[in-house]
Amino acid sequence: MYHVKPYNGVVETLDSLKKAGVKIAVFSNKPHERTVDVVEALFGKDCFDEMLVYKDLKKTNFFPTQFIKCF
Repeated sequence: MYHVKPYNGVVETLDSLKKAGVKIAVFSNKPHERTVDVVEALFGKDCFDEMLVYKDLKKTNFFPTQFIKCF
């Protein structure tokens, strides 16, 4: 597994947002399988409503329209 961990307060913030009904997404430059592995290990399986990786998108850089695509 990667040597990563969430910044202090991130897990609690995400939990509060979910409880408030806010949709939450992950955008990553990692391949999809690795993104899923890392996100699920750090945040659980149900934390995020959507996970997108660079190959899911037509452009290699993230643009605001790609955030909208998620929802």
